[in-house]
Amino acid sequence: MRPPAQQKQQPPPLFGKPNLRTVVSAGTAAAAPGQKAATAAASKAGNNSDELPHCPPIPGAVGTEYVVQIRTEQRGAAALQYHCRLCNCRFIDVQARDLHVKGRRHRMQYKRKVDPRISVDAKPGVKARPGGLGTQDSVAAATAAVPSETAIEAANRRRREEEQRLRHMQELEWSNFIGCKPGGMWGGGVGQPRRSETSDDRQVLAKHSSVYPTEAELQAVQQLVTRCERALKLASDHLSSESDAQPPLRGVMRVGALAKGLLLHGDLATQLVLLCATWPSRELRNRVVKLLPERLATSPDGPAESSTDEPRPDPPQLQVRLDEDEDCISVHQLAAEDGGLELTCSIYLTSPAVREEAGADSTEPEDDQLDRDKCLEALAALRQAKWFQAKASSLQSCVPVIRVMRDMCQRLPVWAPLPNWAVELLVERCISSAGGGQLVSPGEAIRRVMECLASGVLLPAGPGLRDPCEKLPVDAAASMTAQEREDVTASAQQALRLIAFRQLHRVLDMPPLAAPAAPAAAKRP
Repeated sequence: MRPPAQQKQQPPPLFGKPNLRTVVSAGTAAAAPGQKAATAAASKAGNNSDELPHCPPIPGAVGTEYVVQIRTEQRGAAALQYHCRLCNCRFIDVQARDLHVKGRRHRMQYKRKVDPRISVDAKPGVKARPGGLGTQDSVAAATAAVPSETAIEAANRRRREEEQRLRHMQELEWSNFIGCKPGGMWGGGVGQPRRSETSDDRQVLAKHSSVYPTEAELQAVQQLVTRCERALKLASDHLSSESDAQPPLRGVMRVGALAKGLLLHGDLATQLVLLCATWPSRELRNRVVKLLPERLATSPDGPAESSTDEPRPDPPQLQVRLDEDEDCISVHQLAAEDGGLELTCSIYLTSPAVREEAGADSTEPEDDQLDRDKCLEALAALRQAKWFQAKASSLQSCVPVIRVMRDMCQRLPVWAPLPNWAVELLVERCISSAGGGQLVSPGEAIRRVMECLASGVLLPAGPGLRDPCEKLPVDAAASMTAQEREDVTASAQQALRLIAFRQLHRVLDMPPLAAPAAPAAAKRP
């Protein structure tokens, strides 16, 4: 009798599912998710070819049962190839097949699709680190601890990491630039790379140094404002003690160039806003005017007395006046005989209730109440100071360029109608629109501002400058006439031509700077 035919040995199943040969032949859709790619590749490879049994077991290799022989015809002659259904790759000789089944790629595919219990050696380039990092167990544990992410999330993460790396490199190259005090240089700190300044950068910094207030002016302004704030606090305490109702004065805040750090040399006008509980009246303003002289006469708060017996100099004489045209209180410091400075501090009264009632379309204010427009302007000055401190004060080159532009508006009659708030908005948006975290140098910032003005942003048919501190669309340069807008645009176009021909010193009204001297070569011993 003929012995019974021995059944052909089948390869082990993938995760308990039918093996690849069964899936390809049966064409069933019950394969595991990890098998779909291998199944499709195997079925594609099996077309127009004759599959032979898989290769025999090889010492030191796994998954040899998934490597099959394929007989094809090439140029009329029979050819024998090997196809790995796990890795979806082909070989034309036995040596390549043996190297593949012993390699790390084949073992990784076998571990992922067939038997997850086998071990796979780490890459030769990955060195073992202290604490077990770099070993196979630690890599597997770290991989298991990290949640899976989609391709989009991985691309976004790589993009963020690249942006952070580029931003860090730019900060190392352009860091530690002066905020608002002259004398700084473009360059990093200790151990950081340094960027050479261009001629335009040196021109703008030199102009900024000339318009920056002196130390004596800053000290005098600080002393005057501190005395006014202290006197207003004492006046508020006096008014609160006279009535049992809520205090009529809520607080005092700095606005204008003083709050934004934009004071210029010789232009030391300061403004304070006195917040009231209700709509301020003329009777309340007159009472404050009567209380201020006595409170201002007291000695201002200063540092602790020194151990020396030197007498402290008397504070400058102050005069309190009522400005009916501006609806404000003016504190004037007279110039001393020894060459002191003459300063003025304007105090505006307002209340948040004015804006609430104005938004509700209420009736006209009473005769005793202050002008609504003046009160609303004081509230707008508060919002503008907060916006500037949050958005513009931290930008590179913003404060120095605004000082240079303000000096231009005071020096040239054509630029005089341009409001200071419009200048601040224009410079901030020209610098912040550089994009990509790019840091703008002073010379580049001046050029961008002139390009924006020369393009017609202020023209009647242009986009204008929208005030970010207002709810409704409001043009920050609404006070300018059409002819004034045309003149500023034409002047900016002429300035842009001069900058293009390296004549920025004519725009800034200063002599050209000499080229920096080359560093002396180190002498050999």
